[in-house]
Amino acid sequence: MSEMKTCKQCNQQFNIEDDDLKFYDRISPTFVGKKYQIPSPTLCPDCRTQRRHTFRNERSLYKRKCDLCQKDIVTIYAPNYQGKVYCQDCWWSDKWEAKEFAQEIDFSKSFFDQFSELMKKVPRIALINKESENAEYGNFALRNKNSYLLVTSAECEDSFHSKRCWNCRNISDCWNCTECERCYETMDSAKCYSCSWLRNSESCTDCILGYDLMGCKNCFACYSLVNKSYHIYNKEYSKEEYETKLKELKANLPEEIKKFQALDSIPRKFMDGVQNENCSGDAVYNSKNSHVCYDSANLQDCKFVCDATKLKDGYDINNDDHSELVYEAVGSETNYMHLFNDICWFNKYLNYCSLCFNSDHLFGCVGMKKGKYSILNKEYSPEEYETLVAKIIDKMIVEGEWGEFFKISMSPFGYNETVANEYYPLTKENATKLGAKWQDEDFSLKYDGPFYQPKDIKEYINSEQERQNLLSGIIKCEVSGKPFKIVQGELAFLMANEIQIPTKHYDIRHQERLKLRNPRKLYQRDCMCEKLGHDHDGKCKVEFETTYAPNRPEKVCCELCYQKIIS
Repeated sequence: MSEMKTCKQCNQQFNIEDDDLKFYDRISPTFVGKKYQIPSPTLCPDCRTQRRHTFRNERSLYKRKCDLCQKDIVTIYAPNYQGKVYCQDCWWSDKWEAKEFAQEIDFSKSFFDQFSELMKKVPRIALINKESENAEYGNFALRNKNSYLLVTSAECEDSFHSKRCWNCRNISDCWNCTECERCYETMDSAKCYSCSWLRNSESCTDCILGYDLMGCKNCFACYSLVNKSYHIYNKEYSKEEYETKLKELKANLPEEIKKFQALDSIPRKFMDGVQNENCSGDAVYNSKNSHVCYDSANLQDCKFVCDATKLKDGYDINNDDHSELVYEAVGSETNYMHLFNDICWFNKYLNYCSLCFNSDHLFGCVGMKKGKYSILNKEYSPEEYETLVAKIIDKMIVEGEWGEFFKISMSPFGYNETVANEYYPLTKENATKLGAKWQDEDFSLKYDGPFYQPKDIKEYINSEQERQNLLSGIIKCEVSGKPFKIVQGELAFLMANEIQIPTKHYDIRHQERLKLRNPRKLYQRDCMCEKLGHDHDGKCKVEFETTYAPNRPEKVCCELCYQKIIS
């Protein structure tokens, strides 16, 4: 039986469907022979996502010292963070042990209060950046090489200022790209080469400004094309005509970018994605029976998921990969039976844990590596563990904690440092009303000038002295006024692709890319196709959920009509 509930945070009504209740029942754990039913949520899906996002700082990086070896480090924890922060070498070493901070459970206190105390005691890892080479300025990163400021990216080389990119080479300012090379300002694309300002495209070469291109070459400001070459604004030219006109257009490229991005005549598919079966959301690929999901791939039987890959049977998840049977988790990898956890990798049967790796049967633990049958970092026999966990959950049920993710107030970050502020921006006043912290201190680079004024890219291609002047200079962002530098590898990329030196801070560029993406909100709409020969009389009657709000000007179509339009 479905339920209609009122969110205790925003007071909006939301529905709990039959399949949701079946999932909560399926994932409910058993201790000492008793099944501890996970109750239906008390927050709506948006408020649950917002709460998890407050525990994820991706882009706010700081310099401070490792509290163990005293080396200068780059970290997601601000200098005024009161807990201990260890560099990656120290955190993963045997120089310390999470069990040193073990606590006895105290039934006179709430579980969340005790867990919060433990979180503050156990050292935090400066960044999640594993097996990288010359890529220390990266977060939630794995096996990147010669790269700078990559977030949630892996197996990339000579790449810069990009988010959620996999197996890419020589890219910069990209988002959600796979196996791309020599690409700039490209989003939600795969297997593209030497492309820029491209979106939702695959297997394209030498394309500039494009939306939903497949197998195209030498196209400028085109959309919804398949296997086309030498097109400008979807009009075909000869090779010679194309090259002549391209030079003219590139001379005024900033204006062409604005013009193309403002086009509302481009037909839009109700949902960006391919090879999906019974799915809803946006930017979902190769998935089945997954709903209200975003920026994810290879999902099966999932709901309320974003920024994830290869998940099975998971609800309320962001930034998790290769896991199964997961509920209310953030920033995790390769887990099984994984409930209410923050940044935990390669685990089984974890509940209410943070920064735990290669462990199993943990409850309320922090910083454990290869731990077993532990509660608040104290190890027990399997029998003692089950008995004690059952007692803890009984008390959590009475106090209304069981079934809830960690409270926003328990996050080690200020709200304005986290992903929550990107998707759910708040003022300090409104954030603190939710119980969130706020980072008031500005620890960014302080610089009053003189500032360096970038020149035409050809100046740097032709002059070693100009290159040195740029690399040693500091640029003032034309939007925010924040100072920033161009690093050597980034300059090499820009010169190789003849792309002008950016005049906006990389955070501003990231924010502008975010604005180009549809909000993560679904609306019920009808297909807008009215063309003859599309297997419908008059207007198409297909209904769907889409991230295109009803008041937007784009023509939004169902899958079948869209495919006929572009064929």
